[in-house]
Amino acid sequence: MTNKAAPFVLAVLAVSLLTMFSVSLYQRVQGPGLVLPARHNHPEELAETGNSTQGTAGSGDASSAAWQTPGVLPPEDATALGSLMARIQAAPNDAESLLAIADIFARHQDWDRVEAFLLRAAKAAPSDIRPLHMLGINHTRKGDYPAAAASFEAALERGNNPSVAYSLAILYSRYMHAPDRAIPLLESLLSDSGVPDAVRTLAKEEMQHLQ
Repeated sequence: MTNKAAPFVLAVLAVSLLTMFSVSLYQRVQGPGLVLPARHNHPEELAETGNSTQGTAGSGDASSAAWQTPGVLPPEDATALGSLMARIQAAPNDAESLLAIADIFARHQDWDRVEAFLLRAAKAAPSDIRPLHMLGINHTRKGDYPAAAASFEAALERGNNPSVAYSLAILYSRYMHAPDRAIPLLESLLSDSGVPDAVRTLAKEEMQHLQ
């Protein structure tokens, strides 16, 4: 698992460089197969202490199964989640709040709830690649690699993004064992003068791994 995780852990650094000046997303993550937007710092284990917050129910399209908090949350996450739930109750299509909620559940490895909120965010912001990028990572973490590839590819259809392309290349290379599909993506990253140096370095290292 360590070998699979390493490229993604490194990729987070590249992602943060790409987006830190344009959006408040993409930060370093710990955990296998994760390159997650905004404040995604996964604990090594679920927190053992904290208070559960039940909050008020969201809008009609947010079922209780989708938004109820886990049984145990650290106080800061419980407070943040309650506030975010109130925000989407007032504005069900607030993509930033939906992404932030997915972030909280991701930190506690509640992948099904992460998926539910990412799908809502993707619907709320159809031109935003972030929900689909995160969804691809979430599918990777769950071991559903075909779904992960579909999400990454859908994100790329919404706009060229070196971080998404690199994530997809790593998925093909390290997880799906399809180097023939990874190599064209890596070659494209290496030939594009607009790709940030951090991503180019990672792509070069992965290309060397495949040779």
